[in-house]
Amino acid sequence: MHKMTKALVTAASSAALILGLAGSAGANGNVKWESDTNHLCLAHTPDFWGHPYEVAMRSCGSNGQAQNGWYEELQSDGTWLFRADNDRSYCLTAYSDHDVYMEKCSGNDWQRWYENKYDNGWRLGHKATNWFLEDDDNGTGIQVRPWDGASDQLWH
Repeated sequence: MHKMTKALVTAASSAALILGLAGSAGANGNVKWESDTNHLCLAHTPDFWGHPYEVAMRSCGSNGQAQNGWYEELQSDGTWLFRADNDRSYCLTAYSDHDVYMEKCSGNDWQRWYENKYDNGWRLGHKATNWFLEDDDNGTGIQVRPWDGASDQLWH
């Protein structure tokens, strides 16, 4: 009986380890988010001192005043922090007024995002509001809004 219990515990532990590893969807690293609507990339623009400040849509290949690279950092609750790739002390932030901008990273729920993969792209869900990142007005505005099924809330 003792050998049988030990075998079952070992098998269960191995299965749990495999399932735990299979559940990891990604790892920390650099990423660009391209809008399904206009194929522009989500970018952060600097303030007077060069710190990430505003969020805008820019050409995915541009290297001028806008930076379109992000460093994603996985959090223990399965959400992500989207840090500016050129200054990781700033994070993509949104509040219930729908505005999206850059703010010093604290890791609070206003800075946490879910990445939900679907056949037609990714939905970037905001933890605090349960709304989704949206490329509004053909790239002139970035905001969070309730899911409406439109392509301006899909990302690649």
